[in-house]
Amino acid sequence: MTDPNKPADEPKLAKNETIKADSNLLRGTIADGLRDDSTGALAADDTQLTKFHGIYQQDDRDLRGERRKAKQERAFAFMTRVRVPGGVCTPQQWLDMDRFCTDYANGALKLTTRQAFQLHGIIKKNLKTTIREINDSLMDTIAACGDVNRNVMCNPNPYQSKLHAEVLEKVVRKLRAGMMPPAGRPRPDQASYVSLTSYLETELDRAAASNPDPGRSDALRRLNGTEYRNAIRDLLDLEIDVTALLPADDSSAGFDNVSLGGLDPGRMERYLTAARKISRLAVGDPHAPIGSRTYTNSGDVSPWDRVEGAPRGTRGGISVVHNFWADGEYVFNLAFEHTTTGGFYGQTGASEQIEVSIDGVMYLQVIDPKAASYGVDDYVMAAHQLA
Repeated sequence: MTDPNKPADEPKLAKNETIKADSNLLRGTIADGLRDDSTGALAADDTQLTKFHGIYQQDDRDLRGERRKAKQERAFAFMTRVRVPGGVCTPQQWLDMDRFCTDYANGALKLTTRQAFQLHGIIKKNLKTTIREINDSLMDTIAACGDVNRNVMCNPNPYQSKLHAEVLEKVVRKLRAGMMPPAGRPRPDQASYVSLTSYLETELDRAAASNPDPGRSDALRRLNGTEYRNAIRDLLDLEIDVTALLPADDSSAGFDNVSLGGLDPGRMERYLTAARKISRLAVGDPHAPIGSRTYTNSGDVSPWDRVEGAPRGTRGGISVVHNFWADGEYVFNLAFEHTTTGGFYGQTGASEQIEVSIDGVMYLQVIDPKAASYGVDDYVMAAHQLA
């Protein structure tokens, strides 16, 4: 005979649901198990029920083999998770939790992403006292574990939480692509999809507009080579070759990445040396020691094309920027690039013309109709007075 008050096709409960249904409102035999000092564990059904009281039964895995050989039961202990609604606790509650983990647990106080404190390594005889003192501090462990909904330890307001804004951006992309909810799960109608997505996009845009993030840069950093050269040019009207004065800057993806941390002692010394040289150039030094500088072209520069910086109508040669420290006599020595067979680029035709110009003013012109027959040493120029 069929009971009319009982549904015909009532689904069979899962094992854990049966344990809860028969537990007398989640009591089970937990109290009896806590009084049993013959074992450090609770009964199997009670270990399921304690999860709804915020407690997990665990054991030390590192000791399993050793205790098995000694024919001892596992080194059981309990983890207790304490709820922190809203992610806020008072200073006194924090101090209380610090004391609990020292007096009753293994000394470690963990903060979880589930808006909770966690205490590990509580042995069974201390478990009841720990829970009582947690309750006395106006906190509890109810529903901190098990199949219940829990919050996360992070501000859910995208106006104040960059992390949540990033997560919601991903949610919007998945909603737009129809990837949420997952396949096989109940799905809302299209109007609900559009409404939710539009709401999230509007709120994210509003949060971004009200809290702009310009990024972060170092409060203080050194100048890179290009900035240093431009600063010297603007302040002292000097053109300097930073590659000869300063070490190369680190770069990534085509950008110089420099910061105060990159100013090591060696680099600092190069900057100081450069400053001394540049200051002499800026003010002039008639007692500066005699020196020399050689400028060269790479071997693959064409002698038939105009060199950048040279006067119009010229070809070949070299154009450089050089700072003269003071008025005086300067000697210019010219030499030609030549091949292994002895031929000279720029000397292959008669009536070749060589010019030396400084700041656009021609100081020397050599016209030699027999240029092809001359050697390099014949082109050593005489000294010229520069006013």
